[in-house]
Amino acid sequence: MAVEGENFPILREAIRVTADSLSRARTIAGEEQKTIDTTLTWMAGLMGAGLMGLPAALGSWSLSGRALGLLALPWLIGFLVAVAARLVAMWKRTVDGQLFVAKWDALQTAALNPTVDAEQLRSILTSVMRGGPEHPRLIELQREGATLNRILTWMFYSVHGLFALGILFVFGRLWKC
Repeated sequence: MAVEGENFPILREAIRVTADSLSRARTIAGEEQKTIDTTLTWMAGLMGAGLMGLPAALGSWSLSGRALGLLALPWLIGFLVAVAARLVAMWKRTVDGQLFVAKWDALQTAALNPTVDAEQLRSILTSVMRGGPEHPRLIELQREGATLNRILTWMFYSVHGLFALGILFVFGRLWKC
């Protein structure tokens, strides 16, 4: 059944609301990703500065190279994890962008299809937003994004934990002296 008469405004409004929601979600996700990237950059910088300053700060205490290396180990690992996390975050931004474009494309295709009635459009909208079986690429992108999100979350909190552990190691060493 073709889109005609009273169904047309309903279809246009449904597509407009869905597209607006997608755009808002994309904006919020982009701001969140910027915050994560900024935090990881700061953490890598702080740990890098700690690594560079540690020998000079503790050099007068005649620590062995091994002891200094053990003190620096949490920050070294944290620095490497922070850099790797920034790469994973970049990958996740790419996947999120691809998912946004795929959903937008599916919505626009449905909107421009002259044979779609209101019930079919509702079904298409629901399927697009949930990643129904009619849209295998959406399902694939949603799964990849969820996996990357889990990895990034683990890395993000690991970096913070390693930073704190490095501080505890250094202050623990200072306390003993």
